[in-house]
Amino acid sequence: MLQTACENDRQITKNSFKYTGSIGVIYYTWFKNLILTILTLGIYSFWGRNRIRKYFISHIELAQNNLQYIGTGLELFLGFLKALCIIIAISIAFSYFEGIFLNDYTIVIFVVYWGCTALYSAFRYRISRVTYRNIRIKLKGSALIFGIKKIIRILLNIMTLGILIPSSDIKLYKYIIDNIYIDNVKPLFKSNTHSLTSINLITLILAIPTFGLSRFWYQAALYQYLYDNTTIKNLRLKATYKGGGLLMLYVVNILLAIITLGIALPLIKHRNMKYFCENTFVFGDINNFSKTDHDQESADAVGEGLIEILDINNFVA
Repeated sequence: MLQTACENDRQITKNSFKYTGSIGVIYYTWFKNLILTILTLGIYSFWGRNRIRKYFISHIELAQNNLQYIGTGLELFLGFLKALCIIIAISIAFSYFEGIFLNDYTIVIFVVYWGCTALYSAFRYRISRVTYRNIRIKLKGSALIFGIKKIIRILLNIMTLGILIPSSDIKLYKYIIDNIYIDNVKPLFKSNTHSLTSINLITLILAIPTFGLSRFWYQAALYQYLYDNTTIKNLRLKATYKGGGLLMLYVVNILLAIITLGIALPLIKHRNMKYFCENTFVFGDINNFSKTDHDQESADAVGEGLIEILDINNFVA
């Protein structure tokens, strides 16, 4: 029976992601976007960012089928305008209530909170615009609730000197997974036990003498744990991220950004995409995962606009 089980494991199809983007085409598009953005006093930046994003996504291949990105620059522009109105309204409220109900601490917490909600909202918009063989993804849940959960977990992490970081990361990831639907299929994440406590503590202790570089090993272990415990119908995910690999990726990226004064940003995104595709796998028969007809909810780009205004766009995928 053991032999049969092993044979069945070997028969499971291993699907690798493949990134086929060209750095030459990326730079051509990037410089074109830069020129048009300058000529239009920044307005074209929304269309330019969408074009770059569409190029990256459409050059990711899985099981001989490419992903597609169907977002538009107009959506990003309108999302920015909506977010700008929200920021103006909040600023007016702050100026009115400052000194009455608000102090510096509450303002900081409020800004961080809205940053967290913006990240969730932006992620919801982005994945809703990614398709694979006409299969679309939607993220439900509440950005406001996620923001509250994120703030609470940040405070708990600080009060416990980082001991609860693995628990916080898992709970926040689980909230996202519990609200994701791929077509009409809901991914499952098993988080009963985890082995991240030791690597978290070790890398926290080594964080000061290594100037924080040790935390890359925790991040790699976290990615492996989250992916390895996530299933989508008959499919399961696998990540082969390594601490040393992540360290080299980010160190080289930072050096490239500094040395080139930001000109290497397209190359950095290109490198990140390659690393993700080379270290992420899907096990199972993808052909059995087919589209069914049902309505898709449309997420707007307000979160994208908030990220743009808060200047945290470089910290999200």
